[in-house]
Amino acid sequence: MAPHFESYSPLRPRLKRLTVQETNTVRYIAWYILRHGHPPTLKTIAAWLGVKSVTAVWEFVEEIVHKGYLLKEPAVARGLSFTDLGEQWAMAQKIDPNSAITVTRTLDSGA
Repeated sequence: MAPHFESYSPLRPRLKRLTVQETNTVRYIAWYILRHGHPPTLKTIAAWLGVKSVTAVWEFVEEIVHKGYLLKEPAVARGLSFTDLGEQWAMAQKIDPNSAITVTRTLDSGA
């Protein structure tokens, strides 16, 4: 029997793996959208993550956009939205908007 190798298929695109900090950021954005009906500001994300620098959060978001989870509308406040694949990933996380969301400290990003 020949070995099974997964290969790239345009019919089955794959997301790039997130770091722990990126996973926390994406999960928080999904939770916030579910709870409030719109995305959080970078300042709100920074406060939740316990990061003092909004620039650091901007860098997390830029990398998450690059990895295919989020779309960012330039020059628009709260201009974050999920790509189709990012939304599927977020839904698979089974985030409950009625409960508190916590920062994950493990090395497994769940992506």
